[in-house]
Amino acid sequence: NKVIGGALETLKKAGVTIVDIDTSLFDKIQKELQPKPPVGFEYKADMEQYFESYTGSGFDDAMDFIDHGLYHEFLDRFFSLRAFAGSDPTELQSRLVKKGRMLINNAIEQVMAKQGLDALIYPTAKTLPVQLGGLQFESLAHCSLSASSGTPALALPVGFTESGLPVGMDFLGAVLSDERLVAIGYAVQNTLTPRRAPLTTPVLVNGLAPASVPFTIRVNNVVEVELVFDI
Repeated sequence: NKVIGGALETLKKAGVTIVDIDTSLFDKIQKELQPKPPVGFEYKADMEQYFESYTGSGFDDAMDFIDHGLYHEFLDRFFSLRAFAGSDPTELQSRLVKKGRMLINNAIEQVMAKQGLDALIYPTAKTLPVQLGGLQFESLAHCSLSASSGTPALALPVGFTESGLPVGMDFLGAVLSDERLVAIGYAVQNTLTPRRAPLTTPVLVNGLAPASVPFTIRVNNVVEVELVFDI
């Protein structure tokens, strides 16, 4: 919140008009769709399309993937993957998907038109990520708004926490406003200048990236992995 707040204040000083909006309409729609999230009905077809594109995966369908338990149990806290992987959506479920997108789209258009907004902005993630092996007890990302509505969204870096973790902010636009959204993102990045070079970024050689560095990792003389570090 501190990083996001600081970024908003910087944008205000640069002339950007920030408007607090009433989110009750979005809350109402989310509550209505929560028992049957639209994105869940697309899971089976999307996974099988992925497996068909990458034949080396070793899986033919989504249920085979689920049966092998190759997903984190935490995902079942939101909705059962098995329930969506076993069958194609019914006609009723397909209508619910269309209804959900229509409701969300209408809400976005209504709010943006009422307030005269170019974009909706919100944190890319609500909470800091937990350490490896921990459980994220809150939904980490806000990306579902764009995914469920089909509207374009652009995630931009806006700063770092005191511990050095990057913080992002999403800009969501109306349908087919992609070009406008990219222009907004370009202006925001030039205003905030939030980027830092990674600690592992090597020094350029005569203005060019240095040569690749190959190296090998061996584990107990049993596993050997050859890797290449390049830019």
